[in-house]
Amino acid sequence: MNLGIEFNHRRPSPALPLLLLLLLLRVLTRWRNLRGIPN
Repeated sequence: MNLGIEFNHRRPSPALPLLLLLLLLRVLTRWRNLRGIPN
């Protein structure tokens, strides 16, 4: 998958922001759990 080339030469696909958001959510949840902050 050439995401960088696709992103540079074409308009970004709708799936890319969703993937980034999902990744951010996952990282935030993991960080919260590591610090022991309740949801």
